[in-house]
Amino acid sequence: MDRRFLLVASALLLGAMLTISLADRTSQCKVKWLFGISCQDVCRKLVSQIKAWQIQQSCLYAGERCSYELVSAMPYVVTATHTSPTTKKVNDLKFLLEQSTVCKMTVSVCVIFFS
Repeated sequence: MDRRFLLVASALLLGAMLTISLADRTSQCKVKWLFGISCQDVCRKLVSQIKAWQIQQSCLYAGERCSYELVSAMPYVVTATHTSPTTKKVNDLKFLLEQSTVCKMTVSVCVIFFS
C-alpha cells in the first residue's frame, strides 16, 4: 500500500481520535505533520480520503472510518467534520497546508461533547 496514503489516513484518524476532556464540554488540539510530497498532492489525497470515509450505509463495521463530511477544500485549507458513530462526538477538523521544502500540515481539531 502507498505510504503516502497511509500517512494521510493516519492524520485523519489521529485528528478524529485526539481529545482532551474539559469541563466546558469542548476541547481543542493541534497536530503537525511534515510530508515529503507537494502540498497539492497532500490536499488531493486528503480530500479523496475524506470523501471515501463519508457516511456509509452502515458504520457498524467501519469503526471510526465513516461519518466524515467535507465542508470545504481550498488549495491550502481543508475543513471537515467527523461524527463518531459510537459516541456521537463531533470533531471539527481544519487542515492548514504550507509549502516549503516539504509540505507542512497543521491539523486543528475541536471536539464537542454531547450528553
